[in-house]
Amino acid sequence: MSSRRKARELALKVLYQKDSASDDWKATFKYITDFTKIDKEGKAFAKELIKGTLENLKLIDSKITEFSKHWNISRISVVDRSILRLACYEMLFQEKIPHAVSIDEAIELSKKYSADESKSFINGVLDGILKSLGKEAK
Repeated sequence: MSSRRKARELALKVLYQKDSASDDWKATFKYITDFTKIDKEGKAFAKELIKGTLENLKLIDSKITEFSKHWNISRISVVDRSILRLACYEMLFQEKIPHAVSIDEAIELSKKYSADESKSFINGVLDGILKSLGKEAK
């Protein structure tokens, strides 16, 4: 597994925990990294993803709400919401990461951590966000 995929999984776990119960994402990050084999670059990337997602949560959630037709963000499962937030952050703020990579990684995370039907929902929401940016996945 690539360092970046591990970093995304780590970021997902921290975002999930933050959304579910904990206010202190840094303590959660430390706890999870104590039990996760990940290199320095992976840790740094995960921390960047978490921090950026949380700092831009209002904008990210508004984008997700706009493109998750008939779904209020609070009705989306915590794991799916966390995956969407992470991918949306990448698409909006990580210019060096191709949008197709962000979407593919989100779908891979959903295959591992979410229900079978979630990948279609996540793909549809992220595709809508991508089109709103005036871009097509490459």
